[in-house]
Amino acid sequence: MFGTIIISVILIVLVSLALWSIIKARRNGRHPSCGGCCSACAQNYNCTSKEKMSVMKILPFEMKNIPLVLDVVTPLWCPHLGDETFKRFNVEYIMRNNLFDNDLHYELLESNEQTGKEEFCAMAFFARKGDVCRAQEWFDVESKKFPADWLRASQMSRIYIELMDQKTFAMMKDDDIKLTLYVSRKKGSGSKLLNELCRRFKGQGYKNLYLWTDCECTWEWYTDHGYELVDKDVYEPFSSEDEDYMTYIFKKAL
Repeated sequence: MFGTIIISVILIVLVSLALWSIIKARRNGRHPSCGGCCSACAQNYNCTSKEKMSVMKILPFEMKNIPLVLDVVTPLWCPHLGDETFKRFNVEYIMRNNLFDNDLHYELLESNEQTGKEEFCAMAFFARKGDVCRAQEWFDVESKKFPADWLRASQMSRIYIELMDQKTFAMMKDDDIKLTLYVSRKKGSGSKLLNELCRRFKGQGYKNLYLWTDCECTWEWYTDHGYELVDKDVYEPFSSEDEDYMTYIFKKAL
């Protein structure tokens, strides 16, 4: 009888300690199953108000998700000529001009553990100095269905992107990395993806993150988030008599 009481007391103490460990981990922002920091982990565990668990996963970008990216950027980047099919083609060509022949293409998925549904939330492409882009090979095949006067808009985009890439790569060293494309489909998910990838790149020995943007984007966001403006210039072909078309190159230490 006395031995049973002692065993019961020991079990109660052990259970209490286990519960306290879980509570303490949650208070410190760490997940009880892995001990990792939920805010920085590639697999974030977030409880909603209804206590439903969702998992954030960073995976290699799948080309089947290109249409989801185009849904976001086509209204922003499409030319003023051509039909809707051409406009999506032209924007995909812009996107592929930021897709280099490497393994630095990522996407962020959010899955609900109860429903099993996954949502594509964000994507990011990167490049190292010396990496090659093969967008022209895709363009040579897919462009045959469109008239030449429409395709001039595509070539203007390519020339502009290649020029800005060359300027940016010229500033980089071999241990720097360049953000080439960054699109978010869900508020806050793009920052989660970029922050985690920068943490990984730093661990792999990269020193600085470079990127370029222009006046059609919210370039001020980068100056407000710790990026250093290293080049500011006017791109004459896109400028008008009333307004200069400004380009910006940013750098941030990892």
